[in-house]
Amino acid sequence: METLDVRPPMQDRVIDQFSGGNQQKVVLGRLLRTEPKVLVLDEPTQGVDVGAKDTIHRLIVDAASAGAGVIICSTDVEELVQVATRVLVFRRGLPGAELTGQDLNVERIEEEQLLAADVRPINETAEAAFQKGITHA
Repeated sequence: METLDVRPPMQDRVIDQFSGGNQQKVVLGRLLRTEPKVLVLDEPTQGVDVGAKDTIHRLIVDAASAGAGVIICSTDVEELVQVATRVLVFRRGLPGAELTGQDLNVERIEEEQLLAADVRPINETAEAAFQKGITHA
Protein backbone atom coordinates (compact mmCIF):
# COMPACT_ATOMS: atom_id res chain seq x y z
CA MET A 1 0.00 0.00 0.00
CA GLU A 2 2.94 2.34 0.61
CA THR A 3 4.27 1.85 -2.92
CA LEU A 4 0.87 2.86 -4.30
CA ASP A 5 0.50 5.70 -1.81
CA VAL A 6 -2.90 4.32 -0.77
CA ARG A 7 -4.16 6.11 2.31
CA PRO A 8 -7.46 4.71 3.52
CA PRO A 9 -8.83 6.29 6.71
CA MET A 10 -8.66 2.84 8.34
CA GLN A 11 -6.42 -0.04 7.22
CA ASP A 12 -9.13 -2.68 7.73
CA ARG A 13 -11.66 -1.10 5.35
CA VAL A 14 -12.79 -3.01 2.28
CA ILE A 15 -11.81 -1.48 -1.04
CA ASP A 16 -15.32 -0.28 -1.93
CA GLN A 17 -15.11 2.04 1.09
CA PHE A 18 -11.89 3.68 -0.18
CA SER A 19 -11.95 7.02 -1.97
CA GLY A 20 -12.14 6.93 -5.76
CA GLY A 21 -8.45 7.79 -6.05
CA ASN A 22 -7.40 5.05 -3.64
CA GLN A 23 -9.63 2.55 -5.45
CA GLN A 24 -8.09 3.51 -8.78
CA LYS A 25 -4.55 3.11 -7.40
CA VAL A 26 -5.36 -0.32 -5.91
CA VAL A 27 -6.89 -1.56 -9.17
CA LEU A 28 -3.91 -0.32 -11.19
CA GLY A 29 -1.45 -1.72 -8.64
CA ARG A 30 -3.18 -5.11 -8.71
CA LEU A 31 -2.98 -5.11 -12.50
CA LEU A 32 0.70 -4.09 -12.52
CA ARG A 33 1.61 -6.97 -10.18
CA THR A 34 0.88 -9.30 -13.11
CA GLU A 35 3.65 -7.53 -15.10
CA PRO A 36 1.50 -7.03 -18.19
CA LYS A 37 3.12 -6.62 -21.60
CA VAL A 38 0.43 -4.13 -22.63
CA LEU A 39 -1.76 -1.75 -20.62
CA VAL A 40 -4.87 -0.20 -22.17
CA LEU A 41 -6.18 2.56 -19.89
CA ASP A 42 -9.32 4.62 -20.51
CA GLU A 43 -9.33 7.94 -18.62
CA PRO A 44 -7.08 6.50 -15.87
CA THR A 45 -7.22 9.59 -13.65
CA GLN A 46 -10.73 10.88 -14.26
CA GLY A 47 -12.37 11.92 -11.01
CA VAL A 48 -9.32 11.51 -8.77
CA ASP A 49 -7.54 14.16 -6.72
CA VAL A 50 -4.19 15.71 -7.67
CA GLY A 51 -2.19 13.45 -5.34
CA ALA A 52 -3.78 10.29 -6.73
CA LYS A 53 -3.27 11.60 -10.26
CA ASP A 54 0.47 12.04 -9.64
CA THR A 55 0.77 8.52 -8.21
CA ILE A 56 -1.14 7.00 -11.12
CA HIS A 57 1.04 8.89 -13.61
CA ARG A 58 4.16 7.57 -11.85
CA LEU A 59 2.83 4.00 -12.01
CA ILE A 60 2.09 4.36 -15.73
CA VAL A 61 5.53 5.80 -16.50
CA ASP A 62 7.20 3.08 -14.39
CA ALA A 63 5.29 0.37 -16.27
CA ALA A 64 6.37 1.83 -19.61
CA SER A 65 9.98 2.11 -18.39
CA ALA A 66 9.83 -1.56 -17.38
CA GLY A 67 8.91 -2.46 -20.97
CA ALA A 68 5.12 -2.52 -20.98
CA GLY A 69 3.36 -1.02 -23.96
CA VAL A 70 0.89 1.58 -22.71
CA ILE A 71 -2.15 2.88 -24.59
CA ILE A 72 -4.07 5.67 -22.88
CA CYS A 73 -7.39 7.05 -24.09
CA SER A 74 -7.76 10.43 -22.42
CA THR A 75 -9.42 13.79 -22.87
CA ASP A 76 -7.00 15.26 -20.31
CA VAL A 77 -4.46 16.95 -22.58
CA GLU A 78 -2.12 17.88 -19.74
CA GLU A 79 -2.10 14.24 -18.62
CA LEU A 80 -1.09 13.13 -22.11
CA VAL A 81 1.75 15.66 -22.20
CA GLN A 82 3.00 14.40 -18.83
CA VAL A 83 3.01 10.66 -19.49
CA ALA A 84 3.03 10.06 -23.25
CA THR A 85 5.90 9.88 -25.71
CA ARG A 86 3.53 9.77 -28.66
CA VAL A 87 -0.06 11.00 -29.07
CA LEU A 88 -2.46 10.08 -31.84
CA VAL A 89 -5.40 12.40 -32.45
CA PHE A 90 -8.22 10.65 -34.28
CA ARG A 91 -10.44 12.12 -37.00
CA ARG A 92 -13.57 10.25 -38.00
CA GLY A 93 -12.26 7.07 -36.36
CA LEU A 94 -8.84 7.13 -38.01
CA PRO A 95 -5.51 8.57 -36.85
CA GLY A 96 -5.43 12.15 -38.11
CA ALA A 97 -2.25 13.37 -36.44
CA GLU A 98 0.72 11.84 -34.68
CA LEU A 99 2.56 14.06 -32.22
CA THR A 100 5.97 13.32 -30.70
CA GLY A 101 8.95 15.23 -29.35
CA GLN A 102 8.57 19.01 -29.44
CA ASP A 103 5.14 18.73 -31.07
CA LEU A 104 3.86 16.91 -27.99
CA ASN A 105 2.53 19.92 -26.07
CA VAL A 106 -0.85 21.20 -24.89
CA GLU A 107 -1.22 23.83 -27.63
CA ARG A 108 -0.44 21.43 -30.48
CA ILE A 109 -2.73 18.68 -29.17
CA GLU A 110 -5.59 21.16 -28.74
CA GLU A 111 -5.01 22.48 -32.26
CA GLU A 112 -5.24 18.94 -33.65
CA GLN A 113 -8.37 18.29 -31.57
CA LEU A 114 -10.02 21.34 -33.15
CA LEU A 115 -9.08 20.09 -36.61
CA ALA A 116 -10.43 16.64 -35.76
CA ALA A 117 -13.71 18.17 -34.61
CA ASP A 118 -13.72 20.36 -37.74
CA VAL A 119 -14.16 23.44 -35.57
CA ARG A 120 -13.10 26.68 -37.19
CA PRO A 121 -10.76 29.00 -35.28
CA ILE A 122 -12.62 31.87 -33.66
CA ASN A 123 -10.69 34.53 -35.62
CA GLU A 124 -11.50 33.02 -39.01
CA THR A 125 -14.05 35.00 -41.00
CA ALA A 126 -17.26 33.37 -42.11
CA GLU A 127 -16.26 33.88 -45.74
CA ALA A 128 -12.89 32.16 -45.23
CA ALA A 129 -14.57 29.27 -43.41
CA PHE A 130 -17.14 29.01 -46.21
CA GLN A 131 -14.42 28.94 -48.90
CA LYS A 132 -12.46 26.26 -47.02
CA GLY A 133 -15.63 24.23 -46.66
CA ILE A 134 -16.17 24.33 -50.41
CA THR A 135 -12.59 23.32 -51.23
CA HIS A 136 -12.57 20.52 -48.65
CA ALA A 137 -15.96 19.04 -49.54
